[in-house]
Amino acid sequence: MLPFPVKADLPVDLIAASLGLTPAQIGFANHAAATHQGGPRFLYVPVQTLESLGRAKPHEPHWSALMAAADVDSAYLYTPGSDCDYRARMFSPTAGIPEDPATGSASAILASQLLTSGAIPYGTTRLSLHQGIEMGRASSIGLTISATAQGLTAVRVKGRAVVISSGKIRTP
Repeated sequence: MLPFPVKADLPVDLIAASLGLTPAQIGFANHAAATHQGGPRFLYVPVQTLESLGRAKPHEPHWSALMAAADVDSAYLYTPGSDCDYRARMFSPTAGIPEDPATGSASAILASQLLTSGAIPYGTTRLSLHQGIEMGRASSIGLTISATAQGLTAVRVKGRAVVISSGKIRTP
């Protein structure tokens, strides 16, 4: 199943408060916050600038209220990048992930948010996404999106993983 929009009528004041931002810093061009699902469900929050993206972080009790209102446990923030198509951050502290440096599933479902926002044309679009910059674990994700007037027909994610630890479990 390809990603699809779920909910788009979330209060901007609550979104801003949950991230420590102002309502004016939420959204740009035709991009508005919405939830999308393609397996997992994420709240997509477009933010005005790279500075706003860098300042954002979950603020309680607003964060928990937003997650309940959106019926999700994760928010994927994005903005146009200076050295890529989009720069992103993904927060999911209520699911035990304070911030994720590279979120393949959220990147794939971003295609639905971009299509809904009118940011990608029909046909095939290739995008570069950067995530994890603010937490010192930079990642680069490639996204290839195929779309028609009927919707998304294919979404491909590519990238590399770096081992940051390893271990062995030995049975006593």
